[in-house]
Amino acid sequence: MDVDLYERRKKINDWLEKVYGDAVVPRMEVDERTLQILHDLKVKNERRDEDTLVYIEDLQQKSKEYTLEVQRISHILQGIGLSVSNLSPNGTVDLKGLVRIALLLELKDTSDTCYLLGMTKLSQKLSRVCDNRLSQQRVSQGVSDKCKSSMTKLNLLKRTLTKLNGQKEQQKSEIEDKAKKAVLLQGTTKGCRTQLQQLQAKLDKSRVVPGLLHETLVSKYQELDDLRRNLSYLRVKLKSYHSLPPDISLAKLKIEESKAQLESLEATLSEAIDVFLVHV
Repeated sequence: MDVDLYERRKKINDWLEKVYGDAVVPRMEVDERTLQILHDLKVKNERRDEDTLVYIEDLQQKSKEYTLEVQRISHILQGIGLSVSNLSPNGTVDLKGLVRIALLLELKDTSDTCYLLGMTKLSQKLSRVCDNRLSQQRVSQGVSDKCKSSMTKLNLLKRTLTKLNGQKEQQKSEIEDKAKKAVLLQGTTKGCRTQLQQLQAKLDKSRVVPGLLHETLVSKYQELDDLRRNLSYLRVKLKSYHSLPPDISLAKLKIEESKAQLESLEATLSEAIDVFLVHV
């Protein structure tokens, strides 16, 4: 394990000296994490250098091919007595245009087949770009719609939040008022309870007879009223006896019974009145 770490560190140091050249390699903290990061950078840099060398070799190869193609075309033009200097201005412009198109299409040579293949490849690339553009437009439209919907919801939430804050402030003032009233009622209730206890204590000390209580007096008054109604009824009935038939024995007997009932009711009524007046 230590040998592998030493080898990796040596390779990294060599790579850093190569990158910095004559400059001094900066000092750094050497640990496993730092070595791993530098190793990854070294691998990526070497791969990129290899890709760059391959690309340079390809350009050099194309440059050689273009040079040979120029020599071939120049030889043909010289063979037929036609050189670039002998071309008309329009011919020179067209020739330069063909050269630029060939470079743009990255053609191997200037044959018709290469031009057709290059144009076909360019058309396919354009089609893919258009498809990607339409796809991106659809995605952008979807994102825009979602954004508008989100903004609408956000504005609605803001309005709702503002409304709720207003209701909160209103309810807060109402709650404060109710709290003040509750405190006041608690104080009033406490005072009433204290006053009730004091009155109850005074009532106990005064030794009030239960018969003098309001409920008892009301009950006695109702009993008295009932006796009065019965007495009135018996008086009416007694008056009816005065119109009895001339059977004196029966009439006297009934009159005596009625008088006895009347005297009993009057005595009861008198006692009730006396009791009521005494308690009052």
